[in-house]
Amino acid sequence: MKSKKSWSLISWKFVVSKRKNIFFKIQKIRKMELKNLANHLAESSENNDRKNEQQQQQLNQQQQQNHHQQQQQRLMTIKPTTTTISSLSLHPLENCWVFWHYRRARRRSTKKWMDCQRTLVEIDTIESFWMFFAKQRSPSMVRINQDYALFRKGIKPMWEDPANMNGGQWIFILQKSQDNYDQIINELWYKIIMAMLGSIFHKDIIEQICGIVFSMRISCFTKISIWVTDYRAIKQILILGHELKRLTKFNDCILFRRNDNMQTKFIL
Repeated sequence: MKSKKSWSLISWKFVVSKRKNIFFKIQKIRKMELKNLANHLAESSENNDRKNEQQQQQLNQQQQQNHHQQQQQRLMTIKPTTTTISSLSLHPLENCWVFWHYRRARRRSTKKWMDCQRTLVEIDTIESFWMFFAKQRSPSMVRINQDYALFRKGIKPMWEDPANMNGGQWIFILQKSQDNYDQIINELWYKIIMAMLGSIFHKDIIEQICGIVFSMRISCFTKISIWVTDYRAIKQILILGHELKRLTKFNDCILFRRNDNMQTKFIL
């Protein structure tokens, strides 16, 4: 028979072993808890970063939208009279623009295409814009085989101009037979022009824009095209297309075509 001392030693070893097992289990549980806590903190930090980033993006979008609205409201509210011109300082635009009028020559005429273009006015202030457009015919009243064009000063409304050679066009096409055609075409024209002159687009977007052309032809369609300088600037071009759709609330598709081959590159 084992002595009491032996039994005590065995009991002590058993207790120590049990305590070790319990200690290791506690350590394992603590490690798992710490790991879960670390994962939770990392996930929480990532969610907070994502949330902060979304809030910052929303804030930037709101600031940009407020800036756009202020610019457009500024352009819309200042309609000069003779008193305004003489008694108040002018409100310069960020860029100078030139208004062009094209009238197709008769069939037997020897005039070249550029000879049929003439400049009507330079627009470099809000007041000069309103004074000219108050007298100018609206697009719905333009006769067949004529164009209106508004381009940056120094750029001609022709594909051969160096600023347009590698460019393209966002094109709005309207059927003359559709309901409210006159109202739709006039609103499109003025909304896009005011956006261009008011520089409500982002800087890298407005720098892509060369001008806008309204074309009246004998066909049953009318076309408004916004010309850009580089068809390879895909990001800016797509942003501009979406902004034009949002600004004009145009329900039909718009097309983007290159100037060098007139192939359709994008459809929105």
